[in-house]
Amino acid sequence: MEREKIHLTSLEKRAKQILDELGVNYIEQYPTRLGFIIDFAIPDKKIAIEVDGKYWHKDKKRDRFRDWMLRRAGWKVVRIDEDGIENLKNIKLII
Repeated sequence: MEREKIHLTSLEKRAKQILDELGVNYIEQYPTRLGFIIDFAIPDKKIAIEVDGKYWHKDKKRDRFRDWMLRRAGWKVVRIDEDGIENLKNIKLII
């Protein structure tokens, strides 16, 4: 089955660029059995990288629920917001 074409936001494009520069092996828009799609996943290490733009992530309640569900399933969740996108360069410290 072929996946739909992936449309990334400008913030996700920047995250992708950083991950590529670091040589991180990831899958973008990774579907989980929980029904969530992770922005960038490192499945073999169960690391979920979520990139949060200000517009879509004003209400943190939904994000906290997703994080809780992912953590219950054994994932480590890394959230990067718009103002901290350059901090993604430190991801190598946790992988």
